[in-house]
Amino acid sequence: MDCVNHDSHLVRKVAANGASQFTYQCRRCGQIDYSKTGRGPWVAKPATIDIETLPMWSDQLQSSSMEAVRLQAEAQRAERDEAWWALYHEYMDSPAWRTKRRRVLERDRHLCQGCLEDVANHVHHMTYDRLFNELLCDLVSLCPACHQKCHPHKDIMGRELNGHAFAVH
Repeated sequence: MDCVNHDSHLVRKVAANGASQFTYQCRRCGQIDYSKTGRGPWVAKPATIDIETLPMWSDQLQSSSMEAVRLQAEAQRAERDEAWWALYHEYMDSPAWRTKRRRVLERDRHLCQGCLEDVANHVHHMTYDRLFNELLCDLVSLCPACHQKCHPHKDIMGRELNGHAFAVH
């Protein structure tokens, strides 16, 4: 987390060799306040301070701050995912998708391009690079069994997938 205005105080940290090191730790974000330390993380021991009275560096404060940042990023990612899935489902119900789907099935003569044996009634995206504006060559006709092989970790039969129904198309 990047604080706009650090609320830092001088702390000490004991290095692996037992020596004390000094820095300014922000009370809010737990990070080093480089605006007070200059180029590096450590500062010289202030001459007028008894090191035994200095508070110790708080790994807990730093960890809590990092966990809060991680949770915030996870929530933002979930929001983006929800928005993406909403757009995806809207598109899968659109006349534009139905037209592309029909053209691909006709192009492939309703024959599964995975096994070349079964009737194709699914259209699979070979890439999502141009999702919502696919070229017909980005799409391929598949039977349900071959489509499932393309998505072994997903349920393409309309059951829940990571909180989303994956429409059969």
